[in-house]
Amino acid sequence: MITAQDIREKTFEKSTFGGYAMNEVDDFLDELANDLSVSQKELATMRAKMKVLVDKIEEYRGSEEDMHKALVSARRPPVSSLRTPRPRPTILFPRPRRRPMPSWPRPRSRRMP
Repeated sequence: MITAQDIREKTFEKSTFGGYAMNEVDDFLDELANDLSVSQKELATMRAKMKVLVDKIEEYRGSEEDMHKALVSARRPPVSSLRTPRPRPTILFPRPRRRPMPSWPRPRSRRMP
């Protein structure tokens, strides 16, 4: 591939009539045009790839924002539970209380004969 330095340093021999040799100039311009064509194709390819990558990054950013919102909302309690306290349920039939079992043995009742 031709570089800018090659273009600056390129010299052409003078032709017999005081100008440059046309075949050398034509060969150099053909080489320059070919290299420029290759560079332009590479640039177009790179721009297309870059556009695809930028689109993917934007898609991932959108997904990341959605995931972040979901995580934040999962951490927070619902707003309704923060504002209004729930009424306690009404007990229609109270549960009977159990008497605790004594820790010592109960004396057995003796039968009388």
